[in-house]
Amino acid sequence: MTRAVDFLYLLSWAGSVGADSLTVKVLGSPLIVREGEDAVLPCLFLSPDTNAESLEVKWYGVQETLVHTYLDHKDVLDAQIDKYKGRTSLFQEELRKGNVSLQIRGVRISDKGSYSCCVISAKQMYCDKLELHFPETFEISMQWAAIANSLLVPVIVIAALCCCIRKLTKETLKKQNENVEAEKKALQKENERLGRENERLGKEKQDLQKKNETLAIEKQTAQAEKQDLQKKNETLEIEKQTAQAEKQDLQKKNETLAIEKQTAQAEKKALQKENERLGRENERLGKETLKKQKENVEADLKDLRQKTNTVGYVLDREWKLITEPRVKVTPDPDTASPSLTVSEDGSLVRFTGERSEEWPSVVGREGFTSGRCYWEVEVGEKGYWVLGVSTHPHEKSIPEKPEEGYWLVRLVKGKTCRAVSQSGDQIVQLEKICKVWGVYLDHEGGRLSFYNAETRFHIYTFEGSFPGQVYPIFSPGSYDKGPLIIQRVQHT
Repeated sequence: MTRAVDFLYLLSWAGSVGADSLTVKVLGSPLIVREGEDAVLPCLFLSPDTNAESLEVKWYGVQETLVHTYLDHKDVLDAQIDKYKGRTSLFQEELRKGNVSLQIRGVRISDKGSYSCCVISAKQMYCDKLELHFPETFEISMQWAAIANSLLVPVIVIAALCCCIRKLTKETLKKQNENVEAEKKALQKENERLGRENERLGKEKQDLQKKNETLAIEKQTAQAEKQDLQKKNETLEIEKQTAQAEKQDLQKKNETLAIEKQTAQAEKKALQKENERLGRENERLGKETLKKQKENVEADLKDLRQKTNTVGYVLDREWKLITEPRVKVTPDPDTASPSLTVSEDGSLVRFTGERSEEWPSVVGREGFTSGRCYWEVEVGEKGYWVLGVSTHPHEKSIPEKPEEGYWLVRLVKGKTCRAVSQSGDQIVQLEKICKVWGVYLDHEGGRLSFYNAETRFHIYTFEGSFPGQVYPIFSPGSYDKGPLIIQRVQHT
């Protein structure tokens, strides 16, 4: 309902600005395409120097559905209906030239009909329409297009106005009746309150009369006391003058003390600043000392590893930090290639199809958007396999040359190990055959590391940033039937 109201509002606004104000124009309407082709719905600003990058662009489709939205220099597709998801896009480089055309990939018969291109600025909005037809339905659609365009806007606007007037009238009458009833109840309460107030005032009047009689007697007594007080006031006046003289002496002493206090505060602040400076200096010296000590220890450790041929070995404390965030990783059979079989408990992934050059794959049910996690996979004696993470949860095979969204380690022919990502393809030197691989993901730190889980030696690390959710990905290759075994993590 919200989309329909939004579309009615856009149509009424576009009609109100007049034909001379419209500076956006669709081209080649009606547009005729064949089912399965990619369709480009053309929409351009008539002025060649108009830049649409900072404007809001909305495309509406069949039955006023929201097809695509561009806002704040990016696509906003939260409200896009399901059938267009993943099928629409604008030409980003053409926006600065005023080209806001929409591309629909793989058009379907259900896509045919009227589409509206609307461009919204801070002060105005511009809209125009085009028709999307297929060759076999174009002649019939042309006969009804003229009738629909001439009747749609007036009928919708009149119906919307009538509905709003009936609703507002009914709500106004209801609110007026509620206000009258509330005022009536308030007047009744006020009458009851005034009756109680009159009764209370009568009692108070009687009490006041008695108090007046008592006050007359007290007045006579007070006059006598007044005379005594006058005599006492004369005595107090003399004492007051004496006190004022003493007060002046105290004020002078206080002024002297205030000056001494200000001097002491200034000295205190100076001492505090000096103490703070000395504290920062001590802290800096301490950090420098610790840094030098750390550098010396790391240099000694590096030298020791080189001498003992243990470069890459992970010490106990660091290995505990790596394996502590262990997670349960379960391959999702729904994402598996048809040539793969996933065991019922999710611990085995095996190639069961015909031998080919493809890399059939399956991703884990668990996706990671933050934090640190660790899992282990046993590859055994297999000569072909792929391990890593991916941002593509619905693809059932790994490209031979992956581009964006893959961070992988791949073994080919049992001897060539490569690290593959968007940034390149690099050979990984293995000192010895690694049968159990540990995979460590630090999402915020932008690190994906691989370890020999049996010997605790570091093998390779990808560094960078991971855009959004990533999923563990597994491929046993398509050359042997040996399985990949996803193991439970155990500290050693």
